[in-house]
Amino acid sequence: MPWDVVVVGSLHWDFMVLGARLPKPGETALGEQFYEGPGGKGANQAVAAARLGARVALVGYVGDDERGEWVRQRLQNEGVDVTHVRPISEKKTGITVIHVARETGEKQIGVVSGANSSLTPEDVDAAGTLLPEHYYRKRVLS
Repeated sequence: MPWDVVVVGSLHWDFMVLGARLPKPGETALGEQFYEGPGGKGANQAVAAARLGARVALVGYVGDDERGEWVRQRLQNEGVDVTHVRPISEKKTGITVIHVARETGEKQIGVVSGANSSLTPEDVDAAGTLLPEHYYRKRVLS
């Protein structure tokens, strides 16, 4: 299948707290809402492109854990091809903790990359069949 978009990027499980404001250093700020679900910049880009009607494939790693399976399943449900989103047993699925200030939209983000940190240029080359042949040939032969 020809792909309109191939994303190489992070796949995480997000924990987000929405509150009136961000906490100051050392302070505890009460939240108003909580969200837990799939995220990561790569996964978010892939879902956005799929929702706009593009044929999308994603390249990356998740942990061989429950969260990794949830991320893969949600991506598939959104129409993203996850053939090259591989579970890796040595690490857990990446985690993101986000605190968002409701009124300003400012945010603080903490990330533990987990399985994402295992992605290599060789993994991207292995997924080269997803890319248009003229691009892949240039990349590999250059």
